[in-house]
Amino acid sequence: MVTKGSLLHLQGTILSFFVKATDRGSPAKHSLVSAFIHVLPPDALVPSFTQPQYSFTIPEDTPVGTALGNIYLAPGQTGAYTAGGTFLVERETGLVRLTNPLDYELVSIFRFKVSATTRRDLIESISTVDVEVKILDINDNKPLFETSSYVAMVMEGMPVGTRVVQVRALDPDWGSNGQVTYSLGPPLNQIQENRPDRTSAGSSFGITGTSTGSTSSSGTGPVFSIDSKTGWITTLSVLDHEAGPSYTFVVVSSDLGELLQLSSTTVVTVSVADVNDNPPRFEREFYRGAVRESDPPGEVVSVLSTKDGDTTDKNKLVSYHITGGNPGGVFSIALVQGEWMVVVRGQLDREKQDFYLLNITASDGLYITRTAVEVTVMDANDNTPVCNQAVYRVTFPEDMPPNQGILTVGASDADTGTSAEIQYSLFGIGVEDFYMDANTGDMKTATVMDREMTSSYKLIAQATDGGGLFCRSEVSVTLLDVNDNPPSFFSSQYLANIYENAAPKALLTRLQASDPDEGPNRTVVYSLVDSADGFFSIDPVSGVVVLEKALDRETRDSYRVRIQASDRSGLQGALSSQVDLTVVVLDVNDNPPVFQRRDYTVTVPEDVAMGTEILRLSATSDDIGANAEVMYSIRAGNELGKFQIDRTLGSISVVDDMDFEVCKDYFLTIEAWDGGAPPLSTATMVTIELMDVNDNAPAFSQDIYNVLVSEDASVGQTITRLLAEDLDSQVNGRITYSILRGDRGNQFWIDPVTGLLKVNKRLDREEVSNYTLSVQAFDSGSPAMSSTVIVNIDISDVNDNPPAFAPPNASTTVQLNQPAGSSLLKLSVTDKDSPNNGPPFEFRIVSGNEGNAFSVEQTGDLRSNRVLGPDATREFTLQVQASDSGKPRLSSSCWVFVRVVGDSQYRPSVNPLDIYIVTATDSYPGGPIGRIYASDRDVTDVLSFTQTPLQQRNPFKINRQDGSVVAVAGLEPGRYQCNATVSDGRYSVPVVVTVVVEQVTDDLLRSAITLRFSSLTPEDLLGRHLNNIKQRLRGVVGWGSSSLEQQQDPLHILGVQPMSEGIDLLLAMERPEGEGEGGGYLTSQELILRMGEAGWRGEGRGQGGESATGGQRGQLQGVLAGAEVLAPACSGELDCGDRVCEQALVVEGGAMVTYSTPTVSFISPRYSRMETCTCPGTCPNPVEEQCEGQSCPIDMQCVRSSPTAPSVCQCLPDRMDQCAGQTSLSFSGNSYIKYRVKEGGQGGGGEMRLGLSIRTLQSRGVIMYTRANPCTMLKIESGRLWFQLDCDNTLGIMGISGRPINDGRWHAVTLELTSNYTLLSLDDSYVERRRAAGAPVRLWPLAPDPSFFFGAQVRPPTSNPGERGPGPGERGPGPGERGMRGPPQAEDGFQGCLRSLVLNSNELPLQNKRSRYAEIAGLSEVKLGCVLYPDPCVTQPCFNGGTCKQLPSGGFRCSCSMRYTGGRCEEELTSCLPNPCQNGADCTAGDTAFVCGCPRGLAGLICDEDVNECEREECENGGVCMNTFGAYYCNCSYGYEGQFCGERSLLDLDPDLQEPLSYVGPVEIIGIGVLIFVISLLLLLYIIFRKKIRFQRKDSDSGFSQDGGGAKEGVAVGGVGTGVGMSAVSVETSYLLTKTGMGSEGIEFKAVRVAADPRPPGTAEVSGSSYGDRDGGLGGGVVTGGGVGLGPPQVMVRPTTHPTTMLPGWPGNNNNLAMRGIDGDNMATSESSLSTSQMSSFLSSDSSHHILGGASRRGVAVCSVVPNLQPLSPCHSERNPAHKAPWERQGERDGREEEWEQRAYELERTQRASSPLVEDLVEEVPCFSDSTSEALSLSSYTSDSFDDNGKTSLTLTPARSCSRKH
Repeated sequence: MVTKGSLLHLQGTILSFFVKATDRGSPAKHSLVSAFIHVLPPDALVPSFTQPQYSFTIPEDTPVGTALGNIYLAPGQTGAYTAGGTFLVERETGLVRLTNPLDYELVSIFRFKVSATTRRDLIESISTVDVEVKILDINDNKPLFETSSYVAMVMEGMPVGTRVVQVRALDPDWGSNGQVTYSLGPPLNQIQENRPDRTSAGSSFGITGTSTGSTSSSGTGPVFSIDSKTGWITTLSVLDHEAGPSYTFVVVSSDLGELLQLSSTTVVTVSVADVNDNPPRFEREFYRGAVRESDPPGEVVSVLSTKDGDTTDKNKLVSYHITGGNPGGVFSIALVQGEWMVVVRGQLDREKQDFYLLNITASDGLYITRTAVEVTVMDANDNTPVCNQAVYRVTFPEDMPPNQGILTVGASDADTGTSAEIQYSLFGIGVEDFYMDANTGDMKTATVMDREMTSSYKLIAQATDGGGLFCRSEVSVTLLDVNDNPPSFFSSQYLANIYENAAPKALLTRLQASDPDEGPNRTVVYSLVDSADGFFSIDPVSGVVVLEKALDRETRDSYRVRIQASDRSGLQGALSSQVDLTVVVLDVNDNPPVFQRRDYTVTVPEDVAMGTEILRLSATSDDIGANAEVMYSIRAGNELGKFQIDRTLGSISVVDDMDFEVCKDYFLTIEAWDGGAPPLSTATMVTIELMDVNDNAPAFSQDIYNVLVSEDASVGQTITRLLAEDLDSQVNGRITYSILRGDRGNQFWIDPVTGLLKVNKRLDREEVSNYTLSVQAFDSGSPAMSSTVIVNIDISDVNDNPPAFAPPNASTTVQLNQPAGSSLLKLSVTDKDSPNNGPPFEFRIVSGNEGNAFSVEQTGDLRSNRVLGPDATREFTLQVQASDSGKPRLSSSCWVFVRVVGDSQYRPSVNPLDIYIVTATDSYPGGPIGRIYASDRDVTDVLSFTQTPLQQRNPFKINRQDGSVVAVAGLEPGRYQCNATVSDGRYSVPVVVTVVVEQVTDDLLRSAITLRFSSLTPEDLLGRHLNNIKQRLRGVVGWGSSSLEQQQDPLHILGVQPMSEGIDLLLAMERPEGEGEGGGYLTSQELILRMGEAGWRGEGRGQGGESATGGQRGQLQGVLAGAEVLAPACSGELDCGDRVCEQALVVEGGAMVTYSTPTVSFISPRYSRMETCTCPGTCPNPVEEQCEGQSCPIDMQCVRSSPTAPSVCQCLPDRMDQCAGQTSLSFSGNSYIKYRVKEGGQGGGGEMRLGLSIRTLQSRGVIMYTRANPCTMLKIESGRLWFQLDCDNTLGIMGISGRPINDGRWHAVTLELTSNYTLLSLDDSYVERRRAAGAPVRLWPLAPDPSFFFGAQVRPPTSNPGERGPGPGERGPGPGERGMRGPPQAEDGFQGCLRSLVLNSNELPLQNKRSRYAEIAGLSEVKLGCVLYPDPCVTQPCFNGGTCKQLPSGGFRCSCSMRYTGGRCEEELTSCLPNPCQNGADCTAGDTAFVCGCPRGLAGLICDEDVNECEREECENGGVCMNTFGAYYCNCSYGYEGQFCGERSLLDLDPDLQEPLSYVGPVEIIGIGVLIFVISLLLLLYIIFRKKIRFQRKDSDSGFSQDGGGAKEGVAVGGVGTGVGMSAVSVETSYLLTKTGMGSEGIEFKAVRVAADPRPPGTAEVSGSSYGDRDGGLGGGVVTGGGVGLGPPQVMVRPTTHPTTMLPGWPGNNNNLAMRGIDGDNMATSESSLSTSQMSSFLSSDSSHHILGGASRRGVAVCSVVPNLQPLSPCHSERNPAHKAPWERQGERDGREEEWEQRAYELERTQRASSPLVEDLVEEVPCFSDSTSEALSLSSYTSDSFDDNGKTSLTLTPARSCSRKH
């Protein structure tokens, strides 16, 4: 910073400004810092030093605390010295001391500045001087080798002087202290192998040597030497590997220090490589072995082994060969498992050669050696026994006894000894029936033989010698048959059937018996033991049974015959057996079925259910068996298929719906037939008569009725007719109408018979703009049937609310000589009417604007028109009037007090404002967040605040008058900066407002601690100590200032809450970088522990000396003096039993807390502490416990946090990884997480690939949702996974229906969305793939909103929190509507857990971690971990037919039927349940009714009527009573206050408090008096002017009625001023309808003709006179023709179409029409009437139900007009109360009712006196019986009402009141 000019004129001042640093990025970022420069006078004391620079030199081993020298100020000066770092300057003396150890190798020179401060007259001056300290080196570093050890290798036998390895050491010291020399140290070890053939002086020898060489311990001379400069190690002798395989010795490096030499050592290992210089040798000189002649090849004969003096495997590798004594090559040498062996290679024969001598040679490739092997061959058993016979055959009878010999086998063997000993054996199938002697070979029988079981045997006899060799012979045994088996039948008894009409000699059946014997023994003959009296016979050979006599079933139905079978043809010795044969005589079908009755008659109701049995028939037969089985069928009469009959039971049932109106009787012919062949049948007649029931519900003619009604509709006016039709007749078809719901205020009434919907109470669009009624039509049947229809009633607006100023009055100031056109004040005006009747407003100054000094723009800005000089008026009292845009226009006024003040001399002073907002949702809902505090030493200055630059979509608004800052709705978390300007009219001062919005998450709440301050207020804590507290706590945790420059503040302030013990400050701290994983927050215990450690070190010691970790509370010192750290401990009130109590912070609902100071504003929610019981790790696992009717998964347990909270499934502590994984999130049903994907995480080409894992027990819920157009949704329906590409179109839905996903287990889900296909995968096993059809959709992330929502379908914030947000394609709220937006709405929430969220191969962050692909843009009630919510509706908790619906975060809600209520539909509805009494009144139930006990201020049947307490005049001391609904208040006069204005005001009692109003002096009082006089005079002139106009109109009416032209007409429609005209409507063609009768279709109407008009139809003329013209030019037609007694005009409220042609005489023709009517019959018929085609659009069939009916009620004539009407006449009074009917302005109704009645009475009296035609017409008009007719006829009323579609309708009401003829 440099000066640009002289600062003499600024001496003694402090210059403050901002310095802005801007980078060159895109977009550019900048930062501001405050700078202050104190300009001193020339004679100010500025310290100076004796030298321009100081220099010191010290060695690097100087001790800490050594004094280097002094820094001196100039003589006569004193001050304080400061410097920091390695050196310390004493504050008073300037002595420089060393504070930290020095190291020349790190820093060789130090340069720093020393500052001196002097103070005089509260002014500090600072000067600095440069100081240089040089460091001298000392020998403090010894040489260091590059490595601690070296390894090298050299071949044995290498020549002397061979280089082995080079060592190197470095010394960081300077000069000779850093020069290094090398020398050899003593050897460490030398290993030499001991060999049998080698002798040595010792087992090992070391290396000793100096810098020139190294010698062995055996005295053989030096081995190695080293170069002292280069470090190369070389050999001094030839090396031998066998003598020494390796050498290890020490090398010493030393420096050349002058005073002290330092050295270091390293270890060198040299390995001597081996070469082949030793021959191999056999371990034995001679080898012997033996082998059998039968040994196979590969059998080992002998194992060979050699030794070699070399040590390496390559030099010790030896090969073996047989060089002699191996004829035929029967032996060989093989290497087996690392050993060389002599093995058998060929076949040996001991008889040929029994001894071998083998010569063996071994070689290692360079040397050979030899040995011999003797081999002996041993004998083996090689001769097989020989059998005497190859086959043995034997035959014998089967009855041979056991142990009888049958044959003997034999064999011989050529071998001798044990090899020749033979043993015999027998084997084969059936060998167990025989026995063979092992030594002799004799074969015998072993059991009784049976030929029938086994007729022959094939056995093998084997002879085996001692060596195991054998021979075999075949043995064939055949058995001879013996007669030992009788014949046997195939069954134990037989059954035969024969018809009773069978002829004799008929064959019945054939019996067979078998015999297992052979030959004659198996020949069988048959005979009868009993022939049943000769009825049957049998053939002896074939066994056929023959009938011999005729049968009769009725005589005998069965016979038993005994039959015998004998073998051997019945000869001697034959065997026999017997069996029984039962013969059954069968019946013949000869009896048909017979019904029990000749015919049947049955009566059933027409609504009998399908499947109901109405009659059961029965038919029987005398036959038996199948002939008696009866089957039924409908032969005729069932052509419509209404019935069916059971074929076997004969029951007739209904199979189709029946209708009495279609068919009343059915005649069925039922046929029954038996099961005979052929069957016999019979038939009967069944008559079915139907009874009529009430089975048709009334049906409305339309599905939905849409009605538009003006808010000024009269009570009793019919707005539409609902028509329902019932197909039933007589009583069942009689329909009654009623309003079911939607009309809580009883605003409407429906005729129960005709269905006419009428207005029951006055309507007010400003209170309720539309109604949705549910109208029910029910018949008179028993039980009654009903149907409902929706009636949508839109209330169209009329201009009945004048503009309202806020505030009602205003004041401002203007400076002298202020430029013309300066903005002084902005007036705020609102209008309760619709936008068509509200803005834009027209402003004008009515009075007080002397000299036209001020003007009001149409935006409401009050500006000065000229420069006000010193001679100008000091005070102005302006009356500003605002008029709306309605028709007629309404206006209101306010008073603006303007004071003229002098010029400003001083600049405003203002401080920067920091605003901190903590919100529990993902966006701040908006509202006031702070105020800019500014002051000005000019007493008369009025400060104004402006926002710069002005942006259309700025998220903040700054109030111009008071500087209050308001945030708009939807403010997302982040850091914002807003620039503002404070101006006093002359000077402008900039100010920076910084806003930080932070969302409080569950992690922050869990990590938060509480600091309690007992002696501070919230404002002091935030305004004075907050920054100091932040700085101290960051230092305690370890956050340095350098780490905070590039990121946000790691200290998070969550809230400031006043408590009874003091102020609680809630905060959380992020974990410093480099600790742990480098993310997340410090836990509350860790933060308390660090604060406690800081206290023990003296940095944060409490007054009591107790650390924050030492007890329940700890205290810190310094700026945190008196602050107590509250530990999160339970209070002990919650009894947890075996569980552990935990305390947690929770966010409370409701309004947020705001604290504001001049520099800091803080907004946060309220917090409370909640205690819950949790289960420790040792809690039992309640696997079998039911959790809300469901079982938790095996790795979870059922937990209930409190007695009233729902149960949830939580992970078991020992299964946390399996249950929840590394990181997972829990969603409770109303929670969600929002991601905003950055450009780096978006897939190319708009493709999306999403992967996640899900776990849930719920059957429905939204998993993922995007707001793209169209939006996409991944959801669960009926327990299955579905994906919907368009949220509003269910055709594009795809899902996996084959596998449920709500089983409580983890499932992997994959979703791929491209322009070509859509793929949905579950667990990589279930895949659904669908190709894209048609044009590709606009896939994410190409959509405008690249946001993802997980856990729910999140609607955007709406203008009304109860309304749904705009869907795709809908317009969101405008800029002016954002202030009323509610929070985002989460719908169809998902309950369960999610983890492993991966989008386009990029993992989405689940916690506080930062990601360059996506960021968390919002969180709502998402918890870390996995918690499952069971479905409580599984147990069906709702009673009495209630429907259960699950709620978010657990629990359920019951939707009860019509007769029940309560939490579980357990309470039956009574007259007081639900409570019909409104406004908190108490209900007392009676037998059939109820009585409401109304609170004070309310009355009526249900306490919905207001009591006017102001009638009792309870306000004192001139206070004005203001009545409100249910209460009242007193608007006290000046000097009084209190509820009844009975207390003196403090402002009136204390003169000091009245000082701000002291400017009201005598001049002001005189001015107010003059103003009141002028207003009174104007009111008097206004009343005189009104009366004069009224008398003039009476005279004009008299003259007009006597003319005889216009007063004779039937209908007159006046124009609205001169700008709006209406066509004349004739009496006949205007379709003025009246009710003439009622039929089944509804109400009939006829055209009305005027009886008093003698002229033919179509010649009626127009009258130009109306009551509206009397009262300000408002046109309202007066019906003066005859025929009015037939009823008022009946037309529709809202025309369905507009006439396509312009009405005759439309704009501009009104005056002409009126003049023609006055002059005579000059108007053409085409101009005076509406054509039938034009009016038919009003009476089309589609709109016929909107006709207003009823002769006893006044109608409303509606004429369709073209939009964009001409403006109203300027002569119309803006204050005329005729523009608002008295019943539409509740506040004016009581005060003006008498005035309206008097005006109506004068009008009628004038008309009766001046027009005989009117008097005659009145005689024919009957009095209306409606009690509201008088009130409705008080005035004529015209309004241009604009409906919601922009259409315009002009409404006229007749100005005639009903009267009787006297």
